Parts: sequence; C-alpha cells; structure tokens
Amino acid sequence: MKMKTILLSLCAVLVAGVVQVQAAGDMKPGLWETRIVKMEQDGKDMLAMMRQAMAAVPPDQRKKMGMSESDPMVSRMCISPAMAKSDNWLTHQNKPMGADCTPPKVNRDGNRIAFEVTCKGHGGTVQSKGETIISGDQITSNVEITTTEGGAKRTMTQEAQMKFLGSECGDVKPLDQMGKGM
Repeated sequence: MKMKTILLSLCAVLVAGVVQVQAAGDMKPGLWETRIVKMEQDGKDMLAMMRQAMAAVPPDQRKKMGMSESDPMVSRMCISPAMAKSDNWLTHQNKPMGADCTPPKVNRDGNRIAFEVTCKGHGGTVQSKGETIISGDQITSNVEITTTEGGAKRTMTQEAQMKFLGSECGDVKPLDQMGKGM
C-alpha cells in the first residue's frame, strides 16, 4: 500500500471515528486516548505493518501528534471546548490533508451511531462507513474503509477504542490547533 493511501486512510478513520461522535453531541472536551485494536486490508492483518510504519515517525513528530512512545497504535487527542460545542468543526475546518469530504451521514439509535463519509483527494477516493457504540467514557468504533486509487480497490476494516482520560490535555494540543506549529 502506498504511503499516501495509508495517510489518506488514517485521515478518513479520524474523520469517521470522531465526526459521528461529535455530530451526536457526545464528545467531551478534554483528553481522549484512541487505541487501534484491529486492522485488516483485503482480509490480511495490517496492524503489524502500521505499527512499523508509525514507529518510523521521528519521536518529536510522534509527540506532536499525541502518539504513545510504547505503542504507535495508541494516540492521545485533545478536544477543545470550542470543538466539543460545534457540530461541524472537523468536516468544515480541518479537512484531512486537502481532501474534499462529503458531509457525514449519521444515524443514531440509542447509544449506537451508524455513519458514512466519503473523501476525495490525492488521486483517490476513500469511503468510510461503520458503527460506534458509546458507553459512558468509552467509545468503540468499527469502520470499513474502501479506497480506490488508480483503478485499484482495497477494503480495510478497523476496530478502535476511545477512552476519555480527563478534562485537562496537558501538553497535547487540541486537534483544531495541531496544524499550527507542525
């Protein structure tokens, strides 16, 4: 898989994984830990490859991105109070790496949220759809990502867990400020 496809896919996961929670109004401002627990591409386990690729990111850059030093598939992100109040901060203000994303389709039924979003950019298309289950300060998302680039179509499935760590973010910059100073 090309690195730009990996990065575009990771951005789509971020968009899909955060937007549906945000759109539902359940995202608390503060520090969140995200752990990718399963990742497959076309039926093959990709978690080890992603760990290796993300481990190659320089330590200072990983720190700026809120990534764990011990496990690159664990990251921390800060949701600012302004982001938590807004229904559309990510799709309208922080489009991933210049990608053009459709407004997310969100359907909520109790603590379950189904979502779908499509992003185009870098010569490809990424469609993300899935389901999120919210249980207090824990969020579990299952996402299916279909990428089309240069005529090749790939399907990636991912399970991620998010845990609210607290209202203080420490030295982790809020997502709406991460582009500044990087």
